[in-house]
Amino acid sequence: EPVPDDTVYEVLTAPNMTAQLGIAARGWFGAGSTLASGGVTSIVDTTSPTGYSAAAGSGALFGPGGMNGFTIGKQFQPLPSTLSLTVEGAGGFTDTLAAAMATADTSMTVSAAVTSTWPSTNGCFLVDQEVVCYSSVTVGATAITITRGQYGTPIQAHSSGATLNAAGALTTYATCGTTSIGQVTSIFGPTWQTFSGPLPLNNSACAGSGINLQTWPNNNGPTGWVWKVAALTVVPNVSIYTATTGSIGGAALTAGQCTSGSVGINGVATNMAVDASPVTYPGDGMAWRAYVSSANSVTVKVCADVAGTPAASAYNVRVLQ
Repeated sequence: EPVPDDTVYEVLTAPNMTAQLGIAARGWFGAGSTLASGGVTSIVDTTSPTGYSAAAGSGALFGPGGMNGFTIGKQFQPLPSTLSLTVEGAGGFTDTLAAAMATADTSMTVSAAVTSTWPSTNGCFLVDQEVVCYSSVTVGATAITITRGQYGTPIQAHSSGATLNAAGALTTYATCGTTSIGQVTSIFGPTWQTFSGPLPLNNSACAGSGINLQTWPNNNGPTGWVWKVAALTVVPNVSIYTATTGSIGGAALTAGQCTSGSVGINGVATNMAVDASPVTYPGDGMAWRAYVSSANSVTVKVCADVAGTPAASAYNVRVLQ
């Protein structure tokens, strides 16, 4: 369960305890060379989309509870999900290209020479929609050897004068105990941005237990640079199928007797969860349930707890994958 110091801004429950979890960056913890392990690092931040941010330099950020991260397995089963991280790189700097870059180029020329504030190794820039990185630079240089299209960004041609923003990448690791069950990389620059990626939370060994999320930086930044997180969301990739049956009921039933109707829904399978609701209430003493009776078919049964006649009604059906 979320502790009181968390800001949970949306939790949507559904059958099988699936949920959407959103946690604003309040009560987060940091560890690493710039932060004391277990020290609270989140602050009120009026620039943040959530009103809070948690910042780090070369260390890592952990969820509420410190090193245990976001223990969210008890709120939803580990299903294939989408993870989104809202991040910003504060204290970065910009430069511009002094010459155009073609897609095949492996070096770039910058307008302002490298200074001591640049990371001497393992630095990155965002130019247009492409992240370019270098392994090392020399103070005073303007020509820099780079690796193109990093972190899954597209290799693009760039015009002379294009803006270079110091950029970074964060990887959020998901673990269940000591078992790694997925990771997502997010890119960040000088403004708040949200990045999403698949998180294959499908390890059956984690069902019903805690899933820990920890976020670490992948590259160095300029002197004094920090990265900040405003929010993290995990949304299970649940497909929902819907249909409506024909009329069921309208004839007398003895106690314990049932009547039923079926509706075809392409794509449903017998291992999926089903919910049904009547368009017209069938009456007291009547109960209904729905299930996938065979591939592509859902059956709704209306049964009499006591003798009576259930009102004839269509049933709205929803199947969760």
